Amino acid sequence: MAITNKAIIELYKAENGLPVNYPLYTWAVWHNMGYRVRKGEKCKHRVQMWKMGTKKDGEGNIVNTGRCFHKTMSLFTIEQVEKITASKMGAVFFYLYMIYHTTRHKPTEACYSRFKTIGV
Repeated sequence: MAITNKAIIELYKAENGLPVNYPLYTWAVWHNMGYRVRKGEKCKHRVQMWKMGTKKDGEGNIVNTGRCFHKTMSLFTIEQVEKITASKMGAVFFYLYMIYHTTRHKPTEACYSRFKTIGV
């Protein structure tokens, strides 16, 4: 029976005396939740977790290979991250940033034209 990454993190918390509800995520998970790791922060926790293998197909799209492997992942705590806000980036850049990081697609001309119509 395979163990999931979520279960691996829960076991790590139990072994190290961390509360069960203590937020402990990788950089990518924090990023997808709208946070960024503060500049200069070093990870406090390293855990061996599963990573899905990927490759590019003939059209340049990234596809899963169906194989998994162990990789040491860096985990960050809530004290090491900050919420990404528009005031830290500028409204236009923030909007484009959130489109890209929630859809994984580069902003299209339609995104830029939206700002032209409102005079930004």
